[in-house]
Amino acid sequence: MRKVFIEHITHYMYPNSVSYHSNQIMLYPRVNEFQELNSQLLQITTHPQIFTHKDFFGNKIGTFNIIESHDTLTISSLVEITMNSKPIPTIDEDPKLQWNNIDLLKKKISFFEYFSQTDYYPSGNLSTILPYDYTTTPPLEVCVALSEFVYQNFAYRQGITSVSSSLAEIWKLKAGVCQDFTNVLLHLNRFFGIPSRYVSGYICPTENSNFRGVGATHAWVEVFIPKMGWIGLDPTNNCVTNENYVILAIGRQFKDCSPVKGVYSGDSKDLLDVSVKISDKNHFNSNKTHNSPSNFTQNKAQNPLNSFAKHQEILIQQQQQQQ
Repeated sequence: MRKVFIEHITHYMYPNSVSYHSNQIMLYPRVNEFQELNSQLLQITTHPQIFTHKDFFGNKIGTFNIIESHDTLTISSLVEITMNSKPIPTIDEDPKLQWNNIDLLKKKISFFEYFSQTDYYPSGNLSTILPYDYTTTPPLEVCVALSEFVYQNFAYRQGITSVSSSLAEIWKLKAGVCQDFTNVLLHLNRFFGIPSRYVSGYICPTENSNFRGVGATHAWVEVFIPKMGWIGLDPTNNCVTNENYVILAIGRQFKDCSPVKGVYSGDSKDLLDVSVKISDKNHFNSNKTHNSPSNFTQNKAQNPLNSFAKHQEILIQQQQQQQ
């Protein structure tokens, strides 16, 4: 068991004032047997009312509007969360039977989304990545091998891709950040018939670790293996996820999990600054204003405030420092 404190600040600046700002946030850590949300403090410029609802994937989503003119927007989330040990489950079952059980999932509507590709890439050479008889190997071992393939064959390089980069572009570059590594592994897993989903969240490493992706939101993959459940794989760091990973949102792809996105009215480009700090002790000052008028909205781990379920039309997506 480990308690961690996470401060996630998203700050926008607009050279020219904007108004009629509609926003969606996915900054609420999911609650399950491995991560317990003790408290969350949200601080947002101009203290707008936040409406929350659950989406198709079970993520808690907040929406808010700022009507008046403004030239900055700061969204601050301070979380206290308890992480429980997350052992890797094992099963003693013939690999052929495991693969057969995965095939049966294709007939279940709740898994349909996780088998379907979300981006196009010519699949001519992908079949050679694994041995011809890969179904004689347990599916989880195949997923681990595919994750290692991405780690070994793609360079970790910041600033050369964005949220709009296609899978074909990433394959051509053979480089990118955690979002790109995740997109490639998702495609490979699904190509070989393994249900997989995109995960957005944080890495909370120990002091002596050298994880890539610290200091920002992170992305990784979860695969579903019958009798084992959802297992996390991080191709950026070539590991199976454990209690050092905090889940914010899950979905088919990044668009389902973007931490912050929105639209506004005005002739101005936004300048984005994102900061994520993680500590085993609460060193964060919850009363600081981050250079903008703010108000605190405190949420304990509980049900959504209401059933507001109308999705805002989102035209602008910002890459939340997915590194």
